[in-house]
Amino acid sequence: MLSQTQILQYQKESVERALTCANCGQKLHVLEVHVCERCIYECLNMVEHNEKYKQHRRIKK
Repeated sequence: MLSQTQILQYQKESVERALTCANCGQKLHVLEVHVCERCIYECLNMVEHNEKYKQHRRIKK
Protein backbone atom coordinates (compact mmCIF):
# COMPACT_ATOMS: atom_id res chain seq x y z
CA MET A 1 0.00 0.00 0.00
CA LEU A 2 1.35 3.43 -0.94
CA SER A 3 1.68 6.15 1.66
CA GLN A 4 -0.01 9.52 1.17
CA THR A 5 3.41 11.05 0.43
CA GLN A 6 4.13 8.44 -2.25
CA ILE A 7 0.71 9.00 -3.83
CA LEU A 8 1.24 12.76 -3.97
CA GLN A 9 4.73 12.30 -5.45
CA TYR A 10 3.36 9.91 -8.10
CA GLN A 11 0.58 12.38 -8.99
CA LYS A 12 3.09 15.22 -9.27
CA GLU A 13 5.37 13.15 -11.53
CA SER A 14 2.39 12.11 -13.67
CA VAL A 15 1.43 15.73 -14.26
CA GLU A 16 5.03 16.62 -15.08
CA ARG A 17 5.22 13.77 -17.61
CA ALA A 18 1.90 14.83 -19.13
CA LEU A 19 3.24 18.36 -19.58
CA THR A 20 6.43 17.33 -21.36
CA CYS A 21 6.85 17.02 -25.13
CA ALA A 22 7.30 13.32 -25.87
CA ASN A 23 9.67 14.13 -28.75
CA CYS A 24 12.06 16.77 -27.41
CA GLY A 25 11.41 16.76 -23.65
CA GLN A 26 10.54 20.47 -23.40
CA LYS A 27 8.40 21.26 -20.36
CA LEU A 28 5.05 22.71 -21.39
CA HIS A 29 2.61 25.02 -19.68
CA VAL A 30 -1.11 24.27 -19.65
CA LEU A 31 -2.70 25.46 -22.90
CA GLU A 32 0.70 26.32 -24.37
CA VAL A 33 1.05 25.50 -28.03
CA HIS A 34 4.32 23.69 -28.61
CA VAL A 35 5.71 22.48 -31.88
CA CYS A 36 9.31 21.31 -31.85
CA GLU A 37 11.12 20.40 -35.08
CA ARG A 38 10.18 16.73 -34.83
CA CYS A 39 6.53 17.55 -34.02
CA ILE A 40 6.35 19.85 -37.06
CA TYR A 41 7.78 17.07 -39.24
CA GLU A 42 5.27 14.54 -37.89
CA CYS A 43 2.35 16.97 -38.34
CA LEU A 44 3.35 17.73 -41.92
CA ASN A 45 3.65 14.02 -42.67
CA MET A 46 0.16 13.41 -41.26
CA VAL A 47 -1.29 16.25 -43.34
CA GLU A 48 0.44 14.93 -46.47
CA HIS A 49 -0.79 11.39 -45.76
CA ASN A 50 -4.36 12.63 -45.22
CA GLU A 51 -4.32 14.60 -48.48
CA LYS A 52 -3.07 11.57 -50.42
CA TYR A 53 -5.77 9.43 -48.77
CA LYS A 54 -8.48 11.95 -49.72
CA GLN A 55 -7.24 12.03 -53.33
CA HIS A 56 -7.18 8.23 -53.43
CA ARG A 57 -10.78 8.10 -52.14
CA ARG A 58 -11.89 10.61 -54.81
CA ILE A 59 -10.28 8.55 -57.58
CA LYS A 60 -11.90 5.29 -56.39
CA LYS A 61 -15.46 6.72 -56.53
